[in-house]
Order: sequence, then C-alpha cells, then structure tokens
Amino acid sequence: FTGTTFSWGDVVWIAAAVPVVRTLLQLSHLDRLPRQRWWTAATAVAIGAVIAVVGTVVAGVLTALDGVGWAAWTAGAAIVLSGLVDLVRGASRDDHRPDRDVLLGRAAVLGSLAVVAVLALTIVLQGIGAGPVRAAVGLLALTGLGALFAAIAGHGDGVPQRGRILVGLMIALVVVLLAQLVGQRPSPARLPDPSSTRTLAPIDGTAPTPAPPVDARPVRPAPEAGPRVPLCAAHDLSARTQGWDAAMGDTWVSIVVTNEGARACALTGLPRIELAQGDAPLTLEIDHSSPDGTGAERARRVRLAPGAGATVVLGWPGYRTAADQVTPQTLTLLAPKVGAVPVILDQGPAPFDLIDGGRISISAWR
Repeated sequence: FTGTTFSWGDVVWIAAAVPVVRTLLQLSHLDRLPRQRWWTAATAVAIGAVIAVVGTVVAGVLTALDGVGWAAWTAGAAIVLSGLVDLVRGASRDDHRPDRDVLLGRAAVLGSLAVVAVLALTIVLQGIGAGPVRAAVGLLALTGLGALFAAIAGHGDGVPQRGRILVGLMIALVVVLLAQLVGQRPSPARLPDPSSTRTLAPIDGTAPTPAPPVDARPVRPAPEAGPRVPLCAAHDLSARTQGWDAAMGDTWVSIVVTNEGARACALTGLPRIELAQGDAPLTLEIDHSSPDGTGAERARRVRLAPGAGATVVLGWPGYRTAADQVTPQTLTLLAPKVGAVPVILDQGPAPFDLIDGGRISISAWR
C-alpha cells in the first residue's frame, strides 16, 4: 500500500492471512477427519478468501484515507473473523451429513461476512464520513452472530466454551473503543486555534523540518470593517500557517494574515489559495464551507488595524501516502480585490498531504 514503507495496511493484510493459513493446515489433515469436515474446510476456505480479499482492498483504501483509525478497526475485524473459523467446527450427529445446527452456524458466519462486506463497501463509498459509530455497530453485530452460533451449536466438540466467548467479546469491545478513540472526529471546540502551534510529524516517520522563525505576537480578532476603511494592499500584508490539527484522516490549519502597514485596512470576499508542489501548481477543488461542518460560509468584510490580523481556516481529507511528502511546497493566499500574499509555512517541507484534483475547504475571514 505504501511502497517499501511498512504501514497499518501491511498489519491488516497479515491479520487477514491468519485464517487462510489455518485453513491450509486443516486441509492437510482431511484424510483423518470425518466427511463432515469437508464442509467445514470449504466454509473455512470461503471465509479466508473473503477476509483476505475484502480486508486487503479495504485496508489499502482506508490506509490512504486514515493510516490509523479505520485500519485499526479493519485489523481487529479480521482477527475476530479468524476466530470465527473455530466456531464452524461443531460436531455432527452423523458423520455423513452435517448437523442442522452446524449448518445454521455456518449460515450465521457467512451472514456475518456479509455484514462486514456491506460495512466495508459503505466505508469505501463514503470515505471518512462513515464515522466510527457505524464501524462499532458492524463489529458488534459480527461478534453477536458468532456468539449466537455458539449458543445454537453448543452441544458438539470443538465449540468454544463460554469463557472463550466472553474473552472474544472483550477483545471486540477493545477494538471498538480503539476505533472510537483513534478515529474521533474533533468537535468545533477542537478546531485550530490561531494562537497555538503544534508540530505534526510526517507520515513516513521522519523528523519534522524546523520551521523558520516567525513573529509570535498574538493576533487580535478582526472586527467588522466600517465603510470608510480602504482595502488592504498586498504588500502591506504578511501571512503564515499556524495551529495544525488532524483527526480521522482530516487535517486543519489556520492562515493568519497580519496588517504590517501603518494604517487600518480591510479584507473582503471569500479567500482562495494556490498550492504548488515544486514548480507544479496543484489543481484543487475548493469549497467555502464552515470548518465545523455547519454549512456554507458567507463573504464578510473585516477591518485590520495596524498589527492586527485575520484568520482563514483550511480543512481537507488527507491523502497521506498518496501525496508527495518530499517535494517542497509553496502556498499563496489570494485575497479578493487585494491580490496574492505569500504564506510562510511553519511545517515543512511539504505539510499539505494533497494531490492533484484533491478537495479543500476554506473558511471566510475571521
């Protein structure tokens, strides 16, 4: 999924391969097993194939969207599914025909696989918008089906005991909590604070590049501009990024624009940006929406006294390893009726994990 870099996707693939290996071991002893084990082995092969294919494909997609949250859930689901292989190994009253309860148990296992497949498809289609709650419900439903089969086919050898079922449920609960904690989407109160800075390590694990020194003076909120305040001139403005935050695959950062001139001026309209990777500008799909997801932003006019600043919040679904994280980036803020203002990046050299054609939301002046 990430070339030569070991990632969560590789962990998921290894976890998904567990039932396949166990199935091969079962097939190697088929000559010592009753005929009913042929049905068991066939079911195990189907389970292993579905887990390997669905788990690998979904893990690749989810790792690109969020290298921790969804991949951790997928790995946990694959491990739980590998344990369900044991649940289809119930004994039969007749060596020549599978027991009715065993068949019901296999149907329950295959039904749980359908739940995982539908859930995975939903996540792929909706991307990071699916939310951890849906993943938790799917995993609980999956585990519940396994426990239901254990209750139905609890009369035969090879069926896990009640204690093992409880342990499995506890493991599933831990996986759900992990997915919720790691994949928690920040509330509006957690949006980037222009007065704070935080260093985000690159995805490849290398040490972050030290940021160039910037003016650390606090930025006063920009009041609404009066009608007599002229528009700012681009050469009187400075801009820098500040206050990075990331969760559930999304990233936010503020651009702080400061009036370096000797007189008050105003900013108006909805700002835009230009992002270049090396000498190549990236084509971005820009929308002006609120960073807390409450709706579209409206253009506003703000007044900047000398030394005062205005803030613009950028938010985008990180493309992580699909983006070029090595080639230096340059960012330019386009202020309507004012012009282009170069932006100093306090993370480097390529802090925006965006690709050509990626989408980004830009707030109004604040």
